[in-house]
Amino acid sequence: MKALRHRQSHLSASLAWEHALDDELQEVLVHTHRAVCATQDKAAKSAVRLLAKRDLLDLCLEGLASHLTTCGQPHEASLLQDLRSFTSQLFEEWRALLEAQETDAREALAARQGEAARAERATAELLDAAQGLHDAHVRLAAANVVLEQDVSRLGRANASLAGDLQRARRRADRLCRAGAAAGKGQQGGAAAAGGPKARELTLGQLHELIEDVYASKARADQRLAAAGQARETMEAHLYGFLTQCYGLRPLILGALAGLLAALARHQQDDADVGLFGRVLRNEVDEEFRAEQAAAARRATAMEVLRALIDPEDQESVLARLCRCSAAKSRPAGAPADSLPDGRSPAAMHFDALLQAVLRHRVECRAAALAPVREAFRLAEGPTVEPMGCPKGDPSGASSARASGRVMRGVLSEAQFATFCALINPAISPREVGVLLAAMTPGGARQVTFSSCAAMLAGELGRMANQH
Repeated sequence: MKALRHRQSHLSASLAWEHALDDELQEVLVHTHRAVCATQDKAAKSAVRLLAKRDLLDLCLEGLASHLTTCGQPHEASLLQDLRSFTSQLFEEWRALLEAQETDAREALAARQGEAARAERATAELLDAAQGLHDAHVRLAAANVVLEQDVSRLGRANASLAGDLQRARRRADRLCRAGAAAGKGQQGGAAAAGGPKARELTLGQLHELIEDVYASKARADQRLAAAGQARETMEAHLYGFLTQCYGLRPLILGALAGLLAALARHQQDDADVGLFGRVLRNEVDEEFRAEQAAAARRATAMEVLRALIDPEDQESVLARLCRCSAAKSRPAGAPADSLPDGRSPAAMHFDALLQAVLRHRVECRAAALAPVREAFRLAEGPTVEPMGCPKGDPSGASSARASGRVMRGVLSEAQFATFCALINPAISPREVGVLLAAMTPGGARQVTFSSCAAMLAGELGRMANQH
């Protein structure tokens, strides 16, 4: 009976422990469920589950120890309590270890993030520096281009200055020689004789002077075109050029007389001199000089002959060239129809042939422009003083006017209309205006003979022949 009562008391205690354990288990499960649902972190959920397992194990050990104590087994109950304390301490140490590892991991992560942030900032700074270097390179490249352009402009300016210096030296040399000649002329009584003393020019000096005049005229044409003003004639520019070179009137007139004398002396033998003389007299246009220069660059004498002279004129040009060369260099008593060394006409010296061909081209150009020149002279009206007799110096002017062949070389708008009507009576005022605008893009409304001849030589010559 006593054993029965003892067993019954054990059953009652066991039932009470089970009910208490069940309540505590439900509470642990509820708290665990809430904690798990409150986070989305997998590591946090695992930690909550581990803590729940620890709590369940602690409850089980506590219940077993209490049950053993109730059942009269204190020694086993004491062992379970020790086991419970040991497991609780073990779990706490694991927890402390995990927290320390988590702290270390968080610190390492923060350090890596800091390094990543610093690396990102450094990368951004490097990118900014690279962009700055690129921009600096672009600026340097642009500055280099500008510098190269400046160097190129300086080179051209230096070349131009060198040319100007060379021309200035030649002018100074001519001025010194002209001053010396003027001094000698004054000592010899040339001024009392009633005219400027002509300064003799060699053919080489004449070529240099002509080149300087052409270059000065080209610069003046560019300057006047940029300013919207009319071109000068070669005659007007020559007098201004000599005025700029010599300054004093006696020196100007002496240089002018020397130039005209040299032109008269060499224009029959030298094509460049002859062309300049005809341009000066408004018989050939200035632009024809470029065609002559291109023609002079031909390779051989026969190519020059075939390319520049019509077939029907080649024999006559060769015959005239033979006569000229033979007359100049044939020994006394030699036959009149042979060359000095017995060569055939095709074997003649290239320079002599080229000069003959170029002179022939100048003559053909002047002949083609003869109707244009006559119409220009009629449209121009009254004549003016010839070259060598500037305004205020009437010597020789009356004979020039009497001949009726001296032109001023410039037409106004109304005179240009008359000129066009003389060339082609059927031309309309609108066509005249178009031609005038084409020849005076700057709106000067005034044309020179050279401008008319250069633009209208072929067409006006054809219309003049028809008329």
